[in-house]
Amino acid sequence: MDGDSSGRPDADPAARYKLAGVLVEAVVDAVPVIGKPVDEALTDPEELEAVVMGIGVNADLDPDDIDTERPTTTLRAETGGPVERAEVAARLHERLSARAEQVESAAGFADALDDWRGHAVTLGEDVRATVDGGTVTGRATDVAATGALLVETGNGRREVRTGECEELRRR
Repeated sequence: MDGDSSGRPDADPAARYKLAGVLVEAVVDAVPVIGKPVDEALTDPEELEAVVMGIGVNADLDPDDIDTERPTTTLRAETGGPVERAEVAARLHERLSARAEQVESAAGFADALDDWRGHAVTLGEDVRATVDGGTVTGRATDVAATGALLVETGNGRREVRTGECEELRRR
């Protein structure tokens, strides 16, 4: 896979398409709080009982069958053939387990963060993020040590921790 001078794989068309996503939901009073920002769902942080996380991967389906406004791809489309979902789940589990082991040290976390930056195709691009009912528009410049996307706006730097982010234009 070729990359531009920053080392990002811009020559890879799949790098610009959504292949997977992370879902995070708070649980309060044994009830999942779906689709609400945590600060709206919780009046008291002590109410939070758990956080449920999941990963969705567009595996063995046709991208045209996915109802979304975002450019989307699937493993089937990228590999050109059928995909065994159980194999995808097993490999994902292996890779996540290995990464979890790696990030237990400060040096390992720094390496993981560098990898993340290397794969973040929005860095250096103009973006718009919907955050807490508002909009943050500017240039994505970095990923903070916390995992937040750093966006330079006309009013300074903003940390985008949650929300939906889209590229505005491609250079």
